[in-house]
Amino acid sequence: MRGVWFLVSLSLCVCALASTSKAATFNVPLTGVIEILGDIPSPVTATFNLAVNPIPPVPPPANVPPVPGFSYDVVIEQSAQSNGGFFFPQTCIGTACGTFAGFGGCGLQIGCGFLLPAGFVMSRGDGNNPPVPVTVDDANRFFGISGGVAAQGGVLLDVQFTLDLPDGLRVAQLATTFSVTPTPLPATLPLFAAGVAGLALLSCRKKRRT
Repeated sequence: MRGVWFLVSLSLCVCALASTSKAATFNVPLTGVIEILGDIPSPVTATFNLAVNPIPPVPPPANVPPVPGFSYDVVIEQSAQSNGGFFFPQTCIGTACGTFAGFGGCGLQIGCGFLLPAGFVMSRGDGNNPPVPVTVDDANRFFGISGGVAAQGGVLLDVQFTLDLPDGLRVAQLATTFSVTPTPLPATLPLFAAGVAGLALLSCRKKRRT
């Protein structure tokens, strides 16, 4: 009988541990200010994940410049308040650790280089970015997000920007706009504009050739 009660108690403990380790996933905007709501007695990990999946047209639709391509640039900052004091958080992406510069990338017929300053890391790739863990505590629960995506040539983009939080926490959007702090990131912040300009330039060249 004692053995039965021992097994029951053990299973209850396992279930309790499993419930405390649950995480909830929330959709977050590509631009705006969000707040992590809930009780944070000790620092926890919030994990940002951006997936940009291009769907090239087959065949290309009519009256569309035949230059398929896309680019994206999303910068994330953290703060103790919603209206100022934002800073770039620290994180580790794979084996590289440093100041988180954000998400960025270009694809298809668009090629973009990345020249990050020393000590900065970025989550990047052709639509497959590794998740980025950021430490959140009671004093720094606000995030400012600034960025966007662009596509041309009939490319469709399936963009999924999510945030994983420990069970009991949730996300609230406080603003729909956010201005990035002027920090020297020469290849990160202008990436979105450069990608759009590259798309337009290639389109014009294609038209001239034809």
